[in-house]
Amino acid sequence: MGALANCEIAGVEVEGQDATVEVIILTGTVFHTLKVPSAERVLKLNRSARVLNYPYNIQRIRVGVMAGAEVWDKCGGRAPEGYAGAVPAVHKDAAVRAVIEYIDREMGASNDEQGF
Repeated sequence: MGALANCEIAGVEVEGQDATVEVIILTGTVFHTLKVPSAERVLKLNRSARVLNYPYNIQRIRVGVMAGAEVWDKCGGRAPEGYAGAVPAVHKDAAVRAVIEYIDREMGASNDEQGF
């Protein structure tokens, strides 16, 4: 079961409000297409993480995949080829988070602005 859940993001392309995510899975490469998530959806996704406090000043962050899968669904996510059945929630979550990371990198400070 763990092998089926594994996926690796190979690339993200964003054109306007549409994103395409290249994902490498057990059976090969698949492409997920979805609308770029709104700031409200990203905020809700980020708030779904839970911080667990353990003894000796140890903290762990637990991130559930269902929140990301829900965002994928609400953004019209599709992966028309490559899956025999439904797209696993883990893959949906990975695709959504890849788009968010891509947008964050592109919208972040450039190398010239980092010193300010």
